[in-house]
Amino acid sequence: MRYLPVSFNPTNSNLFNCNPICFKSVQLVLIIVFSLILAGCQSSNRDIELSEMIQRSLMDHQRQMTLTFEESQQRLQAQQLNQQSELLRLSSRLELLGQQLDRQQAAEEERFRKLLARSQSPTTSPMLTPPRTASGPVNGVTRSEKLLLGRSEWLGFPLQRLVLAARIDSGANTSSLDAQDLVDFERDGQQWVRFSVHFQDGEQARQVEIEAPVIRRVRIRQAVGSESRPVVQLPVRIGQSNHKVEFTLTDRGELTYPALLGRRFMMDVAVVDVSKTFIQGRPEFEHQGEDATTQGQTLLPVELDTDL
Repeated sequence: MRYLPVSFNPTNSNLFNCNPICFKSVQLVLIIVFSLILAGCQSSNRDIELSEMIQRSLMDHQRQMTLTFEESQQRLQAQQLNQQSELLRLSSRLELLGQQLDRQQAAEEERFRKLLARSQSPTTSPMLTPPRTASGPVNGVTRSEKLLLGRSEWLGFPLQRLVLAARIDSGANTSSLDAQDLVDFERDGQQWVRFSVHFQDGEQARQVEIEAPVIRRVRIRQAVGSESRPVVQLPVRIGQSNHKVEFTLTDRGELTYPALLGRRFMMDVAVVDVSKTFIQGRPEFEHQGEDATTQGQTLLPVELDTDL
């Protein structure tokens, strides 16, 4: 059998003699396949790089968080040490202040005991006649004798035949008296005031009207502002002794006592025993009674027993 040589001619091949559209389609498919393969390789590489980048970022962030936490712990420890040292310093200071306060209190108690013992000694009488002057003894009363008062005493007003309970307060500079319905007026070219003193007579509320010349005015500062208050001088009897006392007039209707004696009166005149009340007893006046406490009645002056 003889074989005839056959030459291959691409132009005669069925593959290349097919429809050109099919050939182009095959080429497009091959291009797409190779493109996908290349894209997959590139995408895989980018994913790996992105994953490594994220991992490095997380590690850096973790290291930064660790450093920040350690620094915060160190700062807190330093603050705790500072606070502990400050507490120790304040505790030592408080203990020192407590010791100083104890010493001051002991000194004050000792001074008060000496003052009380001197006021109750036989050479000192708790019932004094008029206050002393700078010239020396007055009516046989020496400068060493002082009036002994409790934390509250009876004040007698001879001109009005009126007796009021008064609080004795060495913390207050001036004395004060309850003054309601206060009216300023002029008499003989001098400024006067008219006011009512309200007080409790047993279970019955009473009031007495008083007129007195104004000797001066004082300005009182308060949280809500300041106000000017008149000051009057009235004869007062405490126990058996007579005095002239300057009172600042103010409304004491909400307070327990209608009158208050301050340290300006007590200076060089009296000492106070806060453990007792009404040491001097209640003054008595002639004709004292209903007419001296009648509500709304203006009282007439009476003659004093001693010259003030």
